[in-house]
Amino acid sequence: MAGAAVLVVAVAFLPGADHSARAGTGAVPAAGMASPLAGSVAAANRTTAAIGNLPDTKVLMVGDSIAWTMGFDMTGAVLTDHHISSFTNGALPWCELIIRSPLVTEWGTLQEPSNACDDWRGEWQRAVDALRPDVVLFYVGGWEVYSRILGYLFYMPFAGSLYNAVEADILDDAIKILSSRGAHVGLVTAGIYMREDGSYWSSKHKWRTDHFNNLLRQANAKYPSQTSMVEMEAWLCPNDRCPQYVDGYWVRPDGIHFGHQLMFPHLPPNPATYWMASEARRLHLKVLGRPIGAYDSLQRAPGGARATGWVLDRDTADPTSASFWEGLYPHVVAVADRYRSDIERIYGLGPNHGLVVDIPLSEGSHTLCGYAHDATGGAPYGAIGCKSVHITGTPSGAWDSVATSPGSLTVNGWMVDWDSASPGYVHVYVDGVATASTLATASRSDIARLYPAYGSLHGFNRVVPVASGRHQVCLYAINLTGPGTNPSLGCRSVVVP
Repeated sequence: MAGAAVLVVAVAFLPGADHSARAGTGAVPAAGMASPLAGSVAAANRTTAAIGNLPDTKVLMVGDSIAWTMGFDMTGAVLTDHHISSFTNGALPWCELIIRSPLVTEWGTLQEPSNACDDWRGEWQRAVDALRPDVVLFYVGGWEVYSRILGYLFYMPFAGSLYNAVEADILDDAIKILSSRGAHVGLVTAGIYMREDGSYWSSKHKWRTDHFNNLLRQANAKYPSQTSMVEMEAWLCPNDRCPQYVDGYWVRPDGIHFGHQLMFPHLPPNPATYWMASEARRLHLKVLGRPIGAYDSLQRAPGGARATGWVLDRDTADPTSASFWEGLYPHVVAVADRYRSDIERIYGLGPNHGLVVDIPLSEGSHTLCGYAHDATGGAPYGAIGCKSVHITGTPSGAWDSVATSPGSLTVNGWMVDWDSASPGYVHVYVDGVATASTLATASRSDIARLYPAYGSLHGFNRVVPVASGRHQVCLYAINLTGPGTNPSLGCRSVVVP
């Protein structure tokens, strides 16, 4: 059906985390089971619900054991709440998309591939052709974060250039297959860091999940008319830790797998909408919850510091706000409405989510932590990180060069008085005597890039008349406003012809 939607739920968890499932524990089918998609789609794996006069909305789920348990024991009542008339669970435990390639465990040992999904391309294509689903839930990642012995031939390290190319081709194929009957593809990320009780998973693997999720985002950017991102990571693992309970639900009852009781309560009829074939056909998915963002920088600004980044509430395209705290003290709340085309490309919720806020601070060292706010107040703050800055009123600068000519010398450099964005003064001393004063008004684009709150007018290039001979030349940046001293920019011995 043209205009159908595919929600791709990608959970990249700790390497080795599914070992117990492969041994037959947890709420997963027994090892060696036939694919539920083999041949024709089995009716036993299908749940239906009556939704009155609403258009028929069919959902197919494919992926690994995490996907299988998320679709396990689905009820008609749950589906009715989400305008889903038919749900088919076609996921399969131990589904590895990099096929026929032994994986290297976190302990450096080799593990044979499962071969459970060796024909995933063919099986998924046959399932899409047979079901013509409106929505496909594609939930993979657990087996994608390993180094591999590719085709039993040579070592392919995780996150290397070869791995990136192979995984990008796999995601391309998956998106093309699952959308081949008009599906729209949404990529949903989740991350595994340190569990709240400190057990089982290790935080050292965060970089693996981050890398895999970034590959998903790149795939999303490549297919803007067929894909969408749903960032579930911040909701499942707030503040870079994975609690045992989220919104009152036991996240992983068997230690590894989710259940539909966790996912589907977060799929209400509104407000996040994925369009179907026409405006009359929608599937509303809200797996978003906690707002997200990034804390890009914290740098000096006149009167304090400037924080930059972005935040968004994935339930709406409207700008939301962020606050910055020092300990328990809230410094400022600001609306994140600056233009960020990169955020629009990744999340598809418009470009106006950038954040630039000046924060008044006293002299000394400060650590400021940022939090993204939910646009409607319905979810907790989303932590975006903490950064530190040291505030001083003493100017800074650099003496870049000195040149001589008969009867004069020329000094070149830059200076910034941190209390003001206006140009400051530099004094020139020759042989211990104040000889010249120059206002640093020359344009320096490099300084503007380093300290955007201060602009570019902080360069100096001053010719100083000096008698012939050897001289000791010293430069000082002058503090005109606020506390601070007049620091030296250095001294040099210069011979004037």
